[in-house]
Amino acid sequence: MHGGAFVRSRHPEFFSALPLSAVVVLWLNDTFLKARFHNAVTGKLSDLAGCFVLPLFVAVLLVPLGWSLRVRAGVGALITTAFFAAIKCFDGAARTTASTLEWVTTSLGVDGPHRLLADRTDLVALVMVPLAVCFALAVPSSAEPLS
Repeated sequence: MHGGAFVRSRHPEFFSALPLSAVVVLWLNDTFLKARFHNAVTGKLSDLAGCFVLPLFVAVLLVPLGWSLRVRAGVGALITTAFFAAIKCFDGAARTTASTLEWVTTSLGVDGPHRLLADRTDLVALVMVPLAVCFALAVPSSAEPLS
């Protein structure tokens, strides 16, 4: 406890409990749960978490452009929707993305193959994109007490 100290995240639309929890879920699912259970739930869980967190991540990456949060979240939603639809509808996009991810993670010292499948049933996860935008616009930007 820090005796009433306050923490202020510069970008709570991404750096707060819910989006960071989605990152953890994505990592746990892709690293452990899919290998152990490999079922319909684990198949969709990463898609749902990714479609929630990616627009928020893109919104933070766009901060240097000086755009408002509303614009950044909207652009993040558009980029996420286009990217996710491409990798779920086109085999070539899925293969290229998987190869790129494998190259990046291997360069960072993380081994393991990346498999992305073009599966149009995964498009249901796009429901998370507008929820992410609503979250970004609703999250308080004021200081929050440390617990």
